[in-house]
Amino acid sequence: MNRTILKKFSIIMLAAMILTGCSENSKITPTDAKIQKTKVTENSERSTAEETVKSYYSSEVSKDAQFLSKYFVNPQMSEVGSVKKKLNAFNVNKIEVIKLFNIKKQGNYAVMICAYNTYFQNIQKPRPDVEIVSFVNKNGSWYILNDYGVASDNDVTWLDTANLQEKEFLAESSELQSIIKQNENFDKVNSAFINKGKKAMMEMQISNNSF
Repeated sequence: MNRTILKKFSIIMLAAMILTGCSENSKITPTDAKIQKTKVTENSERSTAEETVKSYYSSEVSKDAQFLSKYFVNPQMSEVGSVKKKLNAFNVNKIEVIKLFNIKKQGNYAVMICAYNTYFQNIQKPRPDVEIVSFVNKNGSWYILNDYGVASDNDVTWLDTANLQEKEFLAESSELQSIIKQNENFDKVNSAFINKGKKAMMEMQISNNSF
C-alpha cells in the first residue's frame, strides 16, 4: 500500500472500534477537533505499551474526550468524541482489559492483541471482544498509534507485517476464537439491547449531525 495513503489512516483506530471489535465492521465520520500538542496524559501510567492500553480502557468511561485523546499520538485524529457518544448510547458502565496476547516490539513500536470486557447498565454479563492495537514511544511515553505519518518507511513495513501476524495468531488461537464466539453469543442474546443502542446512535446523528 502506498505510504501516502498509510499516513491518513491508523493501524488500528481503537477508539472508533469500541463495541465493534474484530467481530464487526464500523465506519464513523471523524468529528471536528482542535489541533493539540501531543503530551503525556496526567496521572496515567505510560512507561510501557501494556500500561498504556490498560489505562486507556479503564479511563474510557470515566474521563472526557479531551483527556482520552491524549492517549493517541495524533490527538485530533482520535475520534474519541464519537466513541464517548457510543458509550452513552449503549449505557456502558465500564471497560476493562482481560488479557494481552502475542506482544511484539521493535524499537519504538509495539503491536499486540487486546482482549477486553465491556459492562453495560442492567446487563449482568459483560460483552467480550478483541482488538489488534499498535503503539509508538515518544519521549519515553507510549501512545496508541493512529497516524502512520510518524513512522518511517521501514517502521511501516514492520508494523504491517506485525499486524498481519497478529491477524493470523488471532485466527489460530483457540482462546481468542472462544472470546469472539462469546461476543457473537452476547449480541444474539441481547439483540434487543444492541438494536436499541444503535437506534439511540442514529437519533444522536440526526439531532446534532456529529457522527
